[in-house]
Amino acid sequence: MARVMFKTVQLADGTTTCIDFNAKVISASAAIQGYELCYPDEAHYVKRISVNTSVEGINENKVIVSARCMMEDGSSNIGQGSILVQIIAECDC
Repeated sequence: MARVMFKTVQLADGTTTCIDFNAKVISASAAIQGYELCYPDEAHYVKRISVNTSVEGINENKVIVSARCMMEDGSSNIGQGSILVQIIAECDC
C-alpha cells in the first residue's frame, strides 16, 4: 500500500542532502516552500534572481535533493541565501 509523505528541509545555495523517509520511496518531487536572499552589505539594484531545487536521486528509503539560489546586481555582485524545500515522496508502507 502506497502512502504520500512530506518532509521539509532548509538548504544553503549549492548544497545537496539526503532525506530519510523510513520507508521504501517509489517516487519523489521537490518544491520550493520559501527562500531568502540578501547581500552582505548595503542595498543593491537587483538584476537577476534564480531559485531552483531538484530531486537528484532515490536510494531505497532516501531522497537526494539539491538546491540553488542566486541573486545578482547590475555590477555582478552576488547575493547569498537559502531555500526551504518541501520533499513529497510516494512510499511503499
